[in-house]
Amino acid sequence: MDASGKGIRVLRSAVRLVVAGAFCATAVAAHAETLRGRDVSLIAGQAPLSAHTLASLRGRYVAPEGVVYFGLQIVSRWTQADGSGLAVGTNVSLGVDGNGHPHLSVGSFSTETNGTGGASSAGAGTITGNPIAGVAGIGQGIQTTGDGNVIKNAAVINVMAGGANGSPSAESSGPQNLSVTGGGGQGRIVFNQNSVIVAINVPGQGVIQQTLGAQGLGQSAQVLSSANNILNQMSLSVGFAHTSGFSAAQLGAILGAMKGL
Repeated sequence: MDASGKGIRVLRSAVRLVVAGAFCATAVAAHAETLRGRDVSLIAGQAPLSAHTLASLRGRYVAPEGVVYFGLQIVSRWTQADGSGLAVGTNVSLGVDGNGHPHLSVGSFSTETNGTGGASSAGAGTITGNPIAGVAGIGQGIQTTGDGNVIKNAAVINVMAGGANGSPSAESSGPQNLSVTGGGGQGRIVFNQNSVIVAINVPGQGVIQQTLGAQGLGQSAQVLSSANNILNQMSLSVGFAHTSGFSAAQLGAILGAMKGL
């Protein structure tokens, strides 16, 4: 499978969290659109789907032709007590052009800042386990043995009309893994076949991580030292081909489709 194919599978996992797999429904609708008149013979004599197969389908409650954009942004940032810091993140966009063709764009990035004083001291406490281990759906957890830390896990879902920036990019690019050391930490972004991981490890002081995949959305922070400023932020966006805004009833229907969260 090429990089673009892997990226679409990763974003499809995100989409299932937002609109119960409307992207899958879009693909099915594109094929169904060709079944006209003489083409009906293509499905003649085919075996019906079993109840088990039907139960696993997604996108039954979202009009596929109405979904025109999916977006994902994940950023993790760790600023230590001495002012040194590291941030890593990724942006994933999947837009559909006027011909129904998807265009995937992925960009990963990192920024670092230098501290004004000596290196922060390692924490003296001990943290065991993972605060969100075994959680399916949305899991957020913070563990710290230090003092004076500012730690935030934030997850946002945006429902909008149209795409984020109008027409999708004409080019498609696949996942961009990243590994970087700087600002006192070690950051990484890893795209697997059905998930993405964004993490920062500060040796002796802890680790922060965000994951999105088939099991759901996870944000965790395990911090041993003091006076850190830490942020895990994830934003999921879905755009609909609707130009006059959403009524209360329409917005309620969209939110109802998100009950898989």
